Amino acid sequence: MPTAMLPASARQKVLDSKMVAAQDLENKKELEKAKKAYESIHKADPKRALACHRLAIVSYRLGDHDEAVGYFKKAQELTPENAELLSDYGYALYKMKKYQQAEEILEKSVDLDPKNERAVTRLATVLGIQGKMSESYTQLCKI
Repeated sequence: MPTAMLPASARQKVLDSKMVAAQDLENKKELEKAKKAYESIHKADPKRALACHRLAIVSYRLGDHDEAVGYFKKAQELTPENAELLSDYGYALYKMKKYQQAEEILEKSVDLDPKNERAVTRLATVLGIQGKMSESYTQLCKI
C-alpha cells in the first residue's frame, strides 16, 4: 500500500522509519542512495523539515550546490528558528564563498543558540575571512 494511502499516524511511523534508514545510508557515506531516500520522504511529506535539511546537506556533499541552497531555503521556511539548520546553511554558503550571505545566516543561528560552539566558530571563521578580525575574535571569546 502506498504511504499516502495510510492513516496519518501509520504514515508518520513509516516516514520515521524511512528517515532512520536514510540517515543510516548517509552515515555510511552512501550519499546517492541517501539522497533518493530523502527525496522520497520529502515527496511524501514536503513539510518534514528534517528531511529537507538532510536533503540539502547530502545535495551539497554531492556537489549539487544550487539544489542544496534551494533545500536549505525550503527547510528554513519550515523551521526559521532552527539554529542547527541555519548553522549548516551558513557553512554551506561559506564553502561556496558567499561570505556576506553566510555571515547573515550564521548570525541568526548564533542569536538563536549562543552556546552552539559550532555555529559560533563558523561565524568567527566567516568574519575572519572577510577581514573582520575584531568581530571574529569577539565571537571566539564566547567559546
